[in-house]
Amino acid sequence: MGKLSAMLLASILAAIFTVGLDAQKAESLGSLDVVILDKKNREERVLIRGQEQKTYMSLHDYVKQKESGAGEIIEYKVKSGDSISSIAREHKIEVSTILYNNRIANKHLIKPGQKLTFPTVNGYIYTVSEDSHIAKVAKQFNVDIESVIRTNNLESDKLEVGTKLILPEFSPSSTRLVSRGGSRETLKWPVSGAITSSYGYRMHPIRKVNSFHRGIDIGASRGTPILAAASGEVVYSGYRNSYGNTIILQHEDSFTLYAHAHQLKVEKGQWVNRGEVIATVGSTGMATGPHLHFEVRIDGNRSENTVDPKKFLP
Repeated sequence: MGKLSAMLLASILAAIFTVGLDAQKAESLGSLDVVILDKKNREERVLIRGQEQKTYMSLHDYVKQKESGAGEIIEYKVKSGDSISSIAREHKIEVSTILYNNRIANKHLIKPGQKLTFPTVNGYIYTVSEDSHIAKVAKQFNVDIESVIRTNNLESDKLEVGTKLILPEFSPSSTRLVSRGGSRETLKWPVSGAITSSYGYRMHPIRKVNSFHRGIDIGASRGTPILAAASGEVVYSGYRNSYGNTIILQHEDSFTLYAHAHQLKVEKGQWVNRGEVIATVGSTGMATGPHLHFEVRIDGNRSENTVDPKKFLP
């Protein structure tokens, strides 16, 4: 028996000694991750804590999972007094893991009853959107293939649509617009062209009223490829009122929006890399001609959270 197995079994035996077979008391032992014995069937089972729905597995399988380094995706219901930081400490993961997997741009905006989904190891939860294989996914996200296999306890190279994978230690640090040191990161120009309308107040070209322009307009001919300004997840792909055909990408601490497109090349839930084609230039929605309307949003995916994109462009 390995050292880890011995330690796990010692913890469980300690709980038995302390509270006998009383499951309710065993659950209350905050110093232990788990521990329960099914006293009705006299079968050794482990309770996985920190989830809305209690999950049990055999003691043998639990020890095997821990030794293999496999992770798990859990759903957590926010309680009164919880913070993102306290939840991260409880589950021994980084704050950014919770924020990114739940599309939370402001770590202070959570409330009791809210459901959070995150892995038990640091990483990103990726949903396979088309038939694929492990090597392809590992290459796309630049993560170690062996870590992906081990963390997800995979036995087959083939991945079916809808499969949820934990990409261990995948860090979206390259998708931050403001680095931890406070300096700004540079976005890639989504299209090449001149800025035809800047960020700020202007005379609206169609409504003919003075209004605030929450992005920049970049002139380009119809069909010009629109590139992802930074790597991120597609959180919106579709028609959006006056914006017309629109793509919204979520990055670690921000969102970028690409509007008035002719064709949309990506779907919601898809991961795209910096510089990848996500759409083509058009004039859908409220537009006088083909161009790209480009927005950067900080601290939430809302129009009032926009900042001047030129601050982040080279």
